[in-house]
Amino acid sequence: MKLHPLIAAFLTPAFLRYLLVGGFGFVLDAGGMEILYHLGLDIHAARALSMTGAIGCTYLFHRYYTFTDSKRPAKTGAQFAAFGMVQLAAAALNYGIFCAVLWAQPRVIPAPLPGLWQDVFHLFAVALGVGAGLVFNFILLRMLVFKTAGKEQDSVPARKLSAAERQTRVRRMAWHVIVWGLFVLALLLPAFERQHEVLSFPALVKPLRPADPDVWLRLTQVRQWLEGAFFDHAVKNTNAPFGGVTTPWTRPLDALIALFYFCTPVALSANIRLMLAATWLPPVLCLVSFGLIAAAAQNLLRHRHVLTCAALLLIFNTMVYDYFAPGDSDHHGLLGALWCGVLLLLTGRALTVAGASVAGLLLGLMVWISPEALILTGLTFAIMGGGALFKPEKMRLLAGTAFGAAVTASLGLFAEVPVAEITSRLTYDSLSIVQVALLWLTAAGCFALDFLFRKKLSVAARFCAASIAGSVVLLAMNMLYPRFFLGPLADVDPFIFTGFLPQVAEATPLFKGVPEDILRHVMAPLLAAGLLVCCLLNKNLRAEKRRQLSLLALLLAGTFVLTMFQLRWDYYLQPVAIIAAAALLPGVTGAVKAQTLRWLPRNWRPYACLWALYMAVNLAMQVHPTRIPETGACMAQMRYVIETQQLQPLLKDKGATLFVPADAGGDVLFFTPLRIIASNYHREGIGLRDVRAIETASAPETVNALLRKRAVNALLYCPGRYPKGSLLRDAAEGKRRPDWLAPVTGLRFMGVPGPTPVLFRVKG
Repeated sequence: MKLHPLIAAFLTPAFLRYLLVGGFGFVLDAGGMEILYHLGLDIHAARALSMTGAIGCTYLFHRYYTFTDSKRPAKTGAQFAAFGMVQLAAAALNYGIFCAVLWAQPRVIPAPLPGLWQDVFHLFAVALGVGAGLVFNFILLRMLVFKTAGKEQDSVPARKLSAAERQTRVRRMAWHVIVWGLFVLALLLPAFERQHEVLSFPALVKPLRPADPDVWLRLTQVRQWLEGAFFDHAVKNTNAPFGGVTTPWTRPLDALIALFYFCTPVALSANIRLMLAATWLPPVLCLVSFGLIAAAAQNLLRHRHVLTCAALLLIFNTMVYDYFAPGDSDHHGLLGALWCGVLLLLTGRALTVAGASVAGLLLGLMVWISPEALILTGLTFAIMGGGALFKPEKMRLLAGTAFGAAVTASLGLFAEVPVAEITSRLTYDSLSIVQVALLWLTAAGCFALDFLFRKKLSVAARFCAASIAGSVVLLAMNMLYPRFFLGPLADVDPFIFTGFLPQVAEATPLFKGVPEDILRHVMAPLLAAGLLVCCLLNKNLRAEKRRQLSLLALLLAGTFVLTMFQLRWDYYLQPVAIIAAAALLPGVTGAVKAQTLRWLPRNWRPYACLWALYMAVNLAMQVHPTRIPETGACMAQMRYVIETQQLQPLLKDKGATLFVPADAGGDVLFFTPLRIIASNYHREGIGLRDVRAIETASAPETVNALLRKRAVNALLYCPGRYPKGSLLRDAAEGKRRPDWLAPVTGLRFMGVPGPTPVLFRVKG
């Protein structure tokens, strides 16, 4: 008797494999939900996250293990799109049944279930959703995706895999899962450690990381945003100048922090929920960056060791510790992740207009986040335009990229500025009509050049046309917004350039850092540069591969020059270096035929090279170790005092203005209701000037006048930060103390040796 095709689909080895993979997915889903739920996440957020992870893992098994006997389309784009739609439909059914069961629980069982039985009921709800989604998913995958994906003439007949081939695929997939698992574990351990510290707040053993005041100011802004108006970027408690200042930070990162905030338990306080959101956002961004970097590296070389090399190069890279550390919720990590997406698209084997437009969308989003991305966008446009001079058909790719960037920046402008103020609110350090106008002028110039390049002009004529188009864009910008060419800090107080930026680490040149930091930052770029030179000198290199490597080499050189001028560009340099090094290291080391390396197996050579590189860098760091200054230890004690809520009961006045070093201003704003004079922030030039004057003045009358000008009620500072002979240092050391300064006792400090801060109250 012939069975119905729908029934026959369930009586195949593929369904047995599907059930095996489905059981594995159920364990991941249910176990992940319970772990996340008991770690403090809301039950719905925990389920959504665990289900997303389970779908991602089971996809790999379904693609390479479950449906190996199905037809394979020659072009997999339609199949991938169909697979994604089926997964979304099955996930919606799965999650809908799960929510319906939870919704029905209090109506069917009025009394809450005791202890462990509530967990059992959660698993029951998961099982119902998974069961329905399992059958629904298999039917659609089998009958639609893996059998009839694409047109029949575009499909190729399936070749039944042998047991050895299937075993090889499973082994390769298992290796990838292990690498990903170890990378995720390396990110989870510090995140769990910081989460434990956050949940113990305010009973802290040490101050919360990071020490960057911008992070705490960012969380303060998100807290204000969640409580107030969308367009309000004012820092409420700065008192610098009186009434506060506005930040240039835009909303994309704020929106991500808010999204993670809503995934935290509502029973916790707003501050703890924000700190938990800041704990988990950077590791997630790091995970996304790793996936994009690994995919870009594998675009260059399909080698089984590329993924592992990318993981090793990233996990020991400065990006992870400087921009993706748990709690470091500044915009640098998000910019780095978006740049990784741009690199994945640009280094693809065949860049299309659609791919170039998506890369432009990402670049426009980066400009929305920070106008500093204009320099990187300009570098990308210049490299693509240079290639179009010799291959005019590629000018349409540049036009698509420029158009995508202009569209995204325009949408961001409407999200950041009220419509009535778009043409009148001109800012140069934040997204405004100035940057959007530049992107649209550039896009118009690219479309004009694309039209001209189709006329089969000579290289010289194309060069002249590009020069004229660039000059017209710059002339138009000079006529519309001449101050644009003065830089993003055209409107700041001059003190910013003389007394603030030289003290900011990320604004200083790379070569001015300590030897340890310089070695950490140049390790991956130097390795990538050497590998790129070796490959580009190979005369047998294919044209398309040469294009990819030349693009990476130009981006590496450009971002390295930028980093030499300002360290902030390091999070653009490192992804380029990691992609090039991870892709080329296995191939170059494996191709070496030197007699001295024959004893070392080819598969071990890239790891031996990385080990030797890391050991050499660590040895150099041991020869020139970096000493932690005493002022840094004192600042850690100050942050501990602020974060453990000691100031409120000692000062009592919630509206008091506190003098603190600018480096601690963000901590005061987030952890206390107190006001400050200024934070470590470039729009607060007037306030920073007054802070510096108070710190260095020696005459009591001068300090008193400045404190009264700012209505300061108390001072918290580290005496060792200030020059000898200054009033603040002499007062702390007991040499001379004016009558209007009264010491406040009762501060608790961490039990570590070193200097401690002092607290004074201003009388009158």
